[in-house]
Amino acid sequence: MLKVTQLHVRYGTSVTALTDVSLGVGEGEVVAVLGANGAGKSTLLRALSGTLPHHGGQVTRGSIEFEGRDLLGVSPRRIVRAGLIQSPEGRRIFKGLSVEENLRVAAAGAGIPTRHAATVRRTVWDLFPRLEQRREQSAGLLSGGEQQMLAIGRALMAQPRLLLLDEPSLGLAPQMVDSVGAIIEEIHRRGTSVLLVEQNAAMALAVSDRAVVLASGSVCATGPADHLAASDELRDLYLGGTPAPTLDGAPQ
Repeated sequence: MLKVTQLHVRYGTSVTALTDVSLGVGEGEVVAVLGANGAGKSTLLRALSGTLPHHGGQVTRGSIEFEGRDLLGVSPRRIVRAGLIQSPEGRRIFKGLSVEENLRVAAAGAGIPTRHAATVRRTVWDLFPRLEQRREQSAGLLSGGEQQMLAIGRALMAQPRLLLLDEPSLGLAPQMVDSVGAIIEEIHRRGTSVLLVEQNAAMALAVSDRAVVLASGSVCATGPADHLAASDELRDLYLGGTPAPTLDGAPQ
């Protein structure tokens, strides 16, 4: 579904954020992108969602294809309507609106017809019954975990073909992190492919088919999630070790 090839991203004239990053997501897969702060994870998602220019960045080399379509230079709105949807870091819900209003706004922004949006909203309630119980409550009064549920539910209202999750466990208690992992598995089970960007390697690897590790803007390891989870090399790479060949021996 998604093919990123030798992506090179720069901010301004001197700051290189990504260097020759290549990765892919197949239909029906969950792929994790791991890395510490400053590894380039957020820049990668900005490039995929078309918001990179709004942050002062530019792709100087490489390509991004989604279901065979070139995404470079495509507006965020058109990317959303193609089915590539991001749930952003920090949730960024509309705190002054109710839970249900947040979902309605998301559907409208993605061009989902009103009649069909009600059906999609029912699938979100089924996945997050706690949100349905609080549907008329101001989103700003939800707990941190509930706000994360709403952020994911809002992304699902756009009916993603590929869901980009940016640090969904950030700032959550350990028990809630486990719940987020279960939610990702259920979304996957229902047929949505997922690109999961995370610092929490244990959770991400537990729910993913494959993983990519970024360090200093470059891919330093890639392979099956269970292989990486069992590898002593992961700790060194995750903490910023020197680039290494792919752990599964396959080309990126």
